[in-house]
Amino acid sequence: FLLFQGRTEKAVDLSFGLLDPVDFADPICWHAARTAIWGAACLGRLERSREVAELFLARAVSHPEDLPPFTFFWLQITYCDGLCFAGRFEEGVAAGRAGHEEAVARGWETARVIQSFGLGWALRMRGDAAGAAGRLREAAAALRGADLFRHLSSTLGELAQAEAMLGRVEAAEAALAEAEAARIESFRMDEWAIGLGRAWVA
Repeated sequence: FLLFQGRTEKAVDLSFGLLDPVDFADPICWHAARTAIWGAACLGRLERSREVAELFLARAVSHPEDLPPFTFFWLQITYCDGLCFAGRFEEGVAAGRAGHEEAVARGWETARVIQSFGLGWALRMRGDAAGAAGRLREAAAALRGADLFRHLSSTLGELAQAEAMLGRVEAAEAALAEAEAARIESFRMDEWAIGLGRAWVA
């Protein structure tokens, strides 16, 4: 909820507090890790984000019985994002691809959609606008039908950037307009994607 409001520092401090000490048997610990990984990366605490991600991903692989529902693919995508924030784009894209491929192989539709968004973002960060646009269109198509975690507006903001990078002005304008229409004031986590979309479209 704090992240939704844009209060990232408070959310991260609270999450790291819940991770001291780490208790893999506690589902709250896993959810705190997810927030800590993403939030710390956004705040520039990149090594700390990576450390927590790798710790929990290793545990997820060695002890899958510990995992609460939906947790593994969230860990994968936040790890992908954190690597890209640190400038480790090849590693980030590789992590994103692995997560996407696993979601497809397992038939996890919700995970596939979120992984498509994350992989699209990572590809755009690396400079692969065409690859990014393909994944982001895939995510947006699914999210228009069911947007459980409010990723549609961010996805469309990212898509506007990718389309603009490709010189597809009308497609970029359409994606941005749809992103703006999907926004709600109580959810601030999409402001970065939409704001950058506005800059690219302008």
